[in-house]
Amino acid sequence: MTQGDLREKYRPGRRVIGKVCPEQMIWLRDQLNAVRYSPTSKPTHVASDAGMQFTQCWMFDSDGDPGQHIRLRESGDFESRNLADAAPALANWIEAVAGDARANAHISTKVKGCIAYPESLNQQYDETVHQSEGDRDRAMNILKSAEGLRCQMGNGQRFGVYGTTIEHRPTPENYELNYFQLNLDSGKGRAFGIGDEVHEVRARVTATSVILEDNPMDGQVTRTTTVVPYRIAGQNRYPAVVNEAMFDLSGLLATTYVGACTVIPRPQ
Repeated sequence: MTQGDLREKYRPGRRVIGKVCPEQMIWLRDQLNAVRYSPTSKPTHVASDAGMQFTQCWMFDSDGDPGQHIRLRESGDFESRNLADAAPALANWIEAVAGDARANAHISTKVKGCIAYPESLNQQYDETVHQSEGDRDRAMNILKSAEGLRCQMGNGQRFGVYGTTIEHRPTPENYELNYFQLNLDSGKGRAFGIGDEVHEVRARVTATSVILEDNPMDGQVTRTTTVVPYRIAGQNRYPAVVNEAMFDLSGLLATTYVGACTVIPRPQ
């Protein structure tokens, strides 16, 4: 695909968001050269009906020649990533530039100036496999400042306690939870899941996690979601565990789900 082909493909809704600053262009060129020939990981199925989000770019040696398509990150129902060491930082930069452009669409490019280090990247941190205490603190601050969380949970394990009998069986379905209007300072928020009505949430922060508690299904279920301040593979996703308990006249039905939550940032 040439530059002309690319412009034509994305012409509907396409707009120029600015020029990259010269010093940032040097960094960008180095990052692109570092990732352009790197393979991507095998796609892994992590969710259902979550859609797909692609972070990618094209690199051209000249105007008329076909460009090179560089895949950096894919998330949603399936996840895959470029295996180059430089890929996470480049993907974060592209996503942050796009996010800032959407948030500041009302500001002209003349006022904004050239594109350098997006403001939203100040909330992110170095891409490390083993996170230090400082990394965890920064991850916790991102969770504390979130407007919401979209949690995709895997197949759960269900336990039934009926008198002296304990039954165990896996649950057949995946699970999605959406938290919004979160305010951890006041300990409040709202939530809904598949089949749920919107309801209130109690939120609190411990030394090691963010905990969200609610009572869906008209109070018939007690649900606790624990989100850990650890960014999975350098992405905007955090491990989570959901525990549900439902009481009835015959006993207790308890279910545990394991998955991850994506942070929905607060509007700038």
